[in-house]
Amino acid sequence: MGLATVVSTARFTAQKHYASDILAGGAMGWFIGRYVWKTHQDHAIHPHSGFKPAVVPQISPGARAYGVAVEFNLGDSP
Repeated sequence: MGLATVVSTARFTAQKHYASDILAGGAMGWFIGRYVWKTHQDHAIHPHSGFKPAVVPQISPGARAYGVAVEFNLGDSP
């Protein structure tokens, strides 16, 4: 928060931003940061198991086909 205050003060004194810009940006940063923190702390809202994408190689030498697929694990197990 200290660095944000220094940058905001510098931008305001250099007349690059209005005070309302700084207040709005600070409020948005605080609310977004709070939301992200709370969401990652509450496992009911943000489960750490379940929807996990995996990149899987697809190889078929007989058909000379090579590629990559994305598979999604929707199970409850880690």
